[in-house]
Amino acid sequence: TEDASLSLSPVQDATPESILAALALNTIACILLLSLYEILRRLIPSVYSQRLVNEKRALTRHPNLRVAMAGNKDAKEEADEGMTCSMPSCRADSFLEWVLPVYQTPWSTIRELAGLDAYFYLRYIRMCLKLTLVSSFWAMVILCPVYASGGGGQSGCYYFSMANVLPGNKFRVWVPTIFQWCFSLYISFCIRAELSHYVELRQQFLGGLDEVKDTKSRNYRSPDAVLSGISSDNSSDTDREIRQHRYSLLIEKVPVALRSNVALYSYFDQLFPGQVHSASIAMNVPDLDQMSARRLRVCRRLEKSVSFFR
Repeated sequence: TEDASLSLSPVQDATPESILAALALNTIACILLLSLYEILRRLIPSVYSQRLVNEKRALTRHPNLRVAMAGNKDAKEEADEGMTCSMPSCRADSFLEWVLPVYQTPWSTIRELAGLDAYFYLRYIRMCLKLTLVSSFWAMVILCPVYASGGGGQSGCYYFSMANVLPGNKFRVWVPTIFQWCFSLYISFCIRAELSHYVELRQQFLGGLDEVKDTKSRNYRSPDAVLSGISSDNSSDTDREIRQHRYSLLIEKVPVALRSNVALYSYFDQLFPGQVHSASIAMNVPDLDQMSARRLRVCRRLEKSVSFFR
């Protein structure tokens, strides 16, 4: 084992020069990407600045339109056509002028425009950023001084790590242990808060509360009429379709005798009289699909021939 011990080499510490070089490289890449985005935002606004294009179109069609800027109460006036824009306006006049309006955009607007998936994805990124900032701040305030005074004789970045703490110094070993417990509790608290918010919004989505508010604002039928099955003159097919998917079920392994819309509807209507809206069977019939595609090709050729010879 002496040969094996002689072949071992101590770990190489990251030098401050290498850290500064990595920081400079990432800073240059960030500046280049932001500059490229600003150039493309002006050259191709329909892709990289779609909101600005829509605002120009809206102002062209509706001269009385007022854009409600975030934090500006005077700008939040109703237009003559009853049209307002609840999201901050992003102009393409100066470099990075869009950063502040995007930061000031309320979470309710993001949820309404982007949907729940993108909304919770952004909240997850925000939670990770919050955990990183909090842990970094308290690590520099508490852990770095404790490690730096450990007396282990380390240098470089290891001077601010547990490697610089002597094995017999129990006090400095307990400090990171308590810090880890406190930080774990903080992580659990943040995750629990986000999960509670997710469950609340998910229940609202599945329960249709947002659609009920939208129905009332557009003078559709009331939620009591929807639940009781009472139709009214001002109800719309779109409203019924939006609500129907909340009460739809996917059934698999259907028996052969019930593999038709009428048979499946009759079966469940006997189990739940008067409570079944409809039944639809999606069957796997590749031969019929091929014949249908062939019929479509023949119809296209026939129409082309008729139009040509006429």
